[in-house]
This record gives sequence, C-alpha cells and structure tokens, in this order.
Amino acid sequence: MAGAVDARAAVVSRAQVLADGTSLESAPLAAELGVEHSVLVDGALKALSAAERIVLEPVTHSRWNVSEEGQSYAKEGSPEMRVFEAVRAAGKLSTDALRNALGGAIASRGQQQALRRKWIAFGADKSLSVKEGLQPLDEIASALRALVSASGDPRRSRLIF
Repeated sequence: MAGAVDARAAVVSRAQVLADGTSLESAPLAAELGVEHSVLVDGALKALSAAERIVLEPVTHSRWNVSEEGQSYAKEGSPEMRVFEAVRAAGKLSTDALRNALGGAIASRGQQQALRRKWIAFGADKSLSVKEGLQPLDEIASALRALVSASGDPRRSRLIF
C-alpha cells in the first residue's frame, strides 16, 4: 500500500505543476516513479479520480511485436528479395541449387513471392532468371526495420495500413 500512497503523492505533485488541460500518461509516469502500472492506476489514479482531484480518460495504445522470423527478415532481407539476389548473382539458377543456397523454407517462400511479383521467371530449361535491369525494393524488410527501430509503435514507424 505504501507504493500506492507514494504514487498518489507524486501524481498530486505532478498535477499541480501541469497547466490546465495538460494530460499526463500513466505508463511513462509509472516507469518514472518505478512502480508497476497497475499499482499506479488502481492504487493512486482511481483513488484521486474518486476524490475528484483528477479526471481519468482511457487511452489505447497499439504496440506490435516483431517475431523472430520477422527480425531475421529485417536483418537479412525478405525471402523474395533473398531469392531475387541469389538468382541475379548466379545469372540462372535451378530450384535445387536455390534450395541448397538458401534453405528449403526461405527458397520455397521466396520463390513463390518473387514469381508472383514477376521478379524472377522460369526459362525454357526450367531454371530461374531475373528480368534485366529490374531493381526491386525490399518493402517487407524496410517496413520491419522501421517497426523494430520504432520499438513496435506503428505510428512512429511510418507504416501505413
């Protein structure tokens, strides 16, 4: 209970310093005070709200977590870009050679997407080749890197969905 009382005093002190209409977000305040968010909200903020010393307004924040697979795509490139780069470097590449170079899962997923995007094509000899002069952008890896650098906040990563 001491943590809630201390947090309550800190919130009252902070509220007196803020100008009228200025809001204070609970998550950063909890981190600053070194208390659990639930202790701050349930123990301090709700009590102050009940005493009509502050007004609470619920705010929802979205945070995305990039999976381990997504982290690898951000670092090494998307499967389709990795396939494109491997085929471009080789000039022509069989699907078996591609699988050996990139591993089965990456080669399979990347080949499917690269074919769909028309980055690569099958030749008459059943080998893969790239279209001359094509310089595709790895939008998947770029988006994942932006999300990682924004600590999972889609608003700060400049992603548009």
